[in-house]
Amino acid sequence: MNWMGIRVVKYEQDLIAQQEIMWRVKPNIVIETGTRFGGSALFYAQMMDLMKINGVVYTIDISDQEYKAIPVHDKVERIIGSSLSVNVLEGIEKLIRDHSDPRVMVVLDSDHTTEFVTQEIAAYQGFVTKGSYLVVEDTNQLGPRLAVFAFLAMHPEFNPDKTIEPSITTNPNGYLLRS
Repeated sequence: MNWMGIRVVKYEQDLIAQQEIMWRVKPNIVIETGTRFGGSALFYAQMMDLMKINGVVYTIDISDQEYKAIPVHDKVERIIGSSLSVNVLEGIEKLIRDHSDPRVMVVLDSDHTTEFVTQEIAAYQGFVTKGSYLVVEDTNQLGPRLAVFAFLAMHPEFNPDKTIEPSITTNPNGYLLRS
């Protein structure tokens, strides 16, 4: 599908669920791993515009090759590098720490192997503010699904929010609300 003419590799129902999360939480920081074409980063930024949220979308990818033709939005900051690199993680941590009142939502959608998703969840879960969401994409695939189940067994502060999860989704049990 496309968002404003830019490719988004998500089900429409999942984008609507993420819009609802943004409406409920009003995040002023959205961290997205796996930029790919840039459509979802633009979507999050425009949702902030519609909700009059003064915020930023940090979108992280190992390459900007597919993203180069995408129009720029003033709320989108691209970070090129592995989402698990020390430099990227320290940079994100500093950006959040420098914010006066961060409300952080994280969307993980990069490498889908169990090992990588497990590491990514461990690295990013601490950035999610209470009352916000860690969205693990593509939990209909084995790698992300196993990583989420292992994470949930060790982290009772996160729970799948079935009230937000659409009936048709690529992210079953992947909308994790932090209490």
